[in-house]
Amino acid sequence: MRSTPLLQSHTPLTAMQEMAALILAYAVLVDYRIEAASAGEVGVLRISFLKTMQLVQGLRRFGDVSADLMSAGQLRLVVRRTLRHIAEMAIPKRRQRSCPRALRQPVSSGPRLRKNTDRPGAVEYSVGTIYA
Repeated sequence: MRSTPLLQSHTPLTAMQEMAALILAYAVLVDYRIEAASAGEVGVLRISFLKTMQLVQGLRRFGDVSADLMSAGQLRLVVRRTLRHIAEMAIPKRRQRSCPRALRQPVSSGPRLRKNTDRPGAVEYSVGTIYA
């Protein structure tokens, strides 16, 4: 719905209109998600908002191009098929946890390194022969 993080309006009135349009567009997409969930008999939260938005945008473009070529019944059929397609792309159910959810246990007070044990001194090294 938005390609930039800022509003494109220049006055407070047009900013309010832009925000109202965004809220209405969001509400329409939520309605499509609810319809797709009921058409596919899946949970609404498993329907991706982004995929719904992309398919509804494509459906709108298709409707603009083919509005005079199709009857109202045919257009409704295309919408129903799109909703079923959205439901088929639902996010899969989450698997069950293998471990129960719990708080981390505190670290035990076992032996700990209290003081570094490094020793200062001269460094000894030697260079070996390199064979090529």
